[in-house]
Amino acid sequence: MICAANHYPSVARIARKFGECILVNTIRSLPGWNLVGTRAKKTIMDQQTPKAISDCHALLEWLIPQLDKFPRLRRFTLGERIESGMLAVLENLIEAAYSRAKTEPLRRANLKLNVVVHLWRLSFRLRVISPKSYEHGVRLLHELGKQIGGWSRQQAEKHRNHQ
Repeated sequence: MICAANHYPSVARIARKFGECILVNTIRSLPGWNLVGTRAKKTIMDQQTPKAISDCHALLEWLIPQLDKFPRLRRFTLGERIESGMLAVLENLIEAAYSRAKTEPLRRANLKLNVVVHLWRLSFRLRVISPKSYEHGVRLLHELGKQIGGWSRQQAEKHRNHQ
């Protein structure tokens, strides 16, 4: 077994953060990660992946560390609800990408996203997150909402044209 932290500086930083040795094969098997030279680099998502899914991934990558900073009292209530809501959004978007009937999963994704927006606002009003984090989160959530809305409108237009 080769410890990636001994050979790759960027992996060493990740390993120090989590206090464990990350194996080279583990990095190679992680979706979206690749070893390039002495760095662990994120690879670009598949070209066929809808933008809403890649935006949702980016939002989750930013959001989960923010939720980890929630005070213990809120982390297991508000934080878990926000995280599970965003994971449900991602799940619905993936379902829409790979199924024939896209309208219903997109509707469910939009509904879950709206719930997450309200929970994010509530966490700001309860002073669980900083104004800067709130603004950035709202910007990302709004952008994802625009992507889902555009995808839904595109599907509705396709449905009308085929009738």
